Amino acid sequence: LTEPGDLQLKEINQLIESDQADAAVLQLKRLLERNPERIEASQLLAWAYYKMHRYDEALAEINRTIRRDDRAEYRSIRACILAEKGIRDSDRPSVLEARRVFEGLLTSQPVHTFHIFYNLGNVLSELGDYEAAIKRYQTATELDERQPMVWKNLASAYHHAGNHDEEMKCFDRALELDP
Repeated sequence: LTEPGDLQLKEINQLIESDQADAAVLQLKRLLERNPERIEASQLLAWAYYKMHRYDEALAEINRTIRRDDRAEYRSIRACILAEKGIRDSDRPSVLEARRVFEGLLTSQPVHTFHIFYNLGNVLSELGDYEAAIKRYQTATELDERQPMVWKNLASAYHHAGNHDEEMKCFDRALELDP
């Protein structure tokens, strides 16, 4: 059995993923007014704000979610928000906190997806640690070799590390996947 509202949350998530996050935000706010304890709705609201690049609101919402439920999925979303905000705003403390959270997820979780390694690679690149970023991107490609953005960012890290042969191979692979 599904709880009342699960179908609504699924539909709202589809709005977010189809670049209609603004419509999702309105629906989620109404849902949370009626039932403020719906953690899934709060998490989705944070994700919608993230997709809209409204990182301060996304961070506030995911922090509210984590105060009620500190699961790894929510901490991963928080780290993504911190990373994007930190990179966009040249906010080193946010980038450093994102790195701390991602590294904590790697040591505390038995199963990892390419997302954690990819995002940690982005954080390490922003911090100028290109060799460590390369290792994380490589792990991400081993977990899912079909992600062009990982190959593109791996190429960029190789560029900064001075390895232009590998850089070009990675750009070629990214272009194969997404011309």
